[in-house]
Amino acid sequence: MQTILHYLKPFPIRLGITLTYTITLFVILVQPAAQPVIPTGIPLAPPSIERELFFSTLHIIGFGLLTTLWFWAFDAILPTTQAIISAALIALAIGFLTEYLQTLVPDRGFQVIDLGANMIGISIAAWVMHRLKHR
Repeated sequence: MQTILHYLKPFPIRLGITLTYTITLFVILVQPAAQPVIPTGIPLAPPSIERELFFSTLHIIGFGLLTTLWFWAFDAILPTTQAIISAALIALAIGFLTEYLQTLVPDRGFQVIDLGANMIGISIAAWVMHRLKHR
């Protein structure tokens, strides 16, 4: 019989990696575009369809990875379904929070398309984690 210590052992490492990514993503999403704290290498440009599609793709990937990392952390201590739900809820909360905080940042604003892309990334990651764990 395995003890609770067996399950807790990998949790701090997984949580540390997950929090590092979460904080980095959070800063990137709420920093001013003109004076970034963490340079992204994406030049300022006027809005266009191509630019919006590019950023939407980044949001899908970024929030898919965020959900996957939170699932990976929680999977060390929670049953699979609870880990998936917890990861998705945390990622969703971060998605809403970052979009709201962007309204307070110069040269940034709330974007419904970004929020939708966040939700798509979260949903895809949750679905993939569910499928992989219940194979």
